[in-house]
Amino acid sequence: ATTRDAFSNDVPRAGLVGTDPEAGARVPRGDPVAVLVSVGRPVVPEVGAGRDVDTVSALLRENSLEPVRGGTEHSDSVPVGQVVALEPRSGTTVDVGTRVSMVTSSGPAPVSVPDVAGLEEDQARAALEGSGLTVSEVRRVYDDEVDGGLAVGTDPDVGSDVARGDGVTLLVSNALTVPDIRDVPVDEATDVLTRAGFTIVRQPPVTDRRIADGRVVSTDPPAGRRLDPANAVLRIVPSDAVTVPVVLGARASDARQTLRDAGLEPVLDSGSPGGIVYGQNPLPGRVVARGSEVEIDALG
Repeated sequence: ATTRDAFSNDVPRAGLVGTDPEAGARVPRGDPVAVLVSVGRPVVPEVGAGRDVDTVSALLRENSLEPVRGGTEHSDSVPVGQVVALEPRSGTTVDVGTRVSMVTSSGPAPVSVPDVAGLEEDQARAALEGSGLTVSEVRRVYDDEVDGGLAVGTDPDVGSDVARGDGVTLLVSNALTVPDIRDVPVDEATDVLTRAGFTIVRQPPVTDRRIADGRVVSTDPPAGRRLDPANAVLRIVPSDAVTVPVVLGARASDARQTLRDAGLEPVLDSGSPGGIVYGQNPLPGRVVARGSEVEIDALG
């Protein structure tokens, strides 16, 4: 005789369950007969390192339990198809022959693509990687509502479920935002904007008493508007406003030179070049267009 542990719903621990072979069986003289000693009701075992279905099934049968296929659940650590958990859960005391479901892994849980619109490119990349995704590509696109360099969105779109570790495309705006260049010298503004990617078209000048000659009065489109870099045409309207200088009391010849230096056209209405200016029209301080005529009257 030998002894062997056996699970039993009815026989208390250490009680005799029976023999193996069972009573009444005919066996050769001298063969071993196992005396089965009760260890009580079985407990659902812990799943060990071997998580494949065959290994876990064998473990359950060793504990007098019946393995069956269960559902699936996500797991970041258990490979697809291997056993994640048991139902009833490990450690539960059950009856002999209880059906125990083997729940298998369906792999990592999907990740919902976060909303990164409006973030700087580096910030958007960090947000995606922090969610368990990778940035496989950065694509520059035009969006008239997002400044250049900021994230427009992703492909797949925000809220899409993708596998952890999958690559997504980060969409970044390449829009050119028209800066405020009012009252900036036209040549300076043209140089800066051309290097930024704009195509500059100079419009005929206007006389704006608030903006000095040679400076920008306005742009079309206006400041703050976003343009597609593929067609970033910006029209600049310069000022030709000149403030009439004071030439009263000056020699007429000197007065004419002063007016020419200011961009105006002097007209000697009366008197001689050597005479002293006693009248001018328009009066000093008036704002006129560059090239306008200024009449002067001289005495002598």
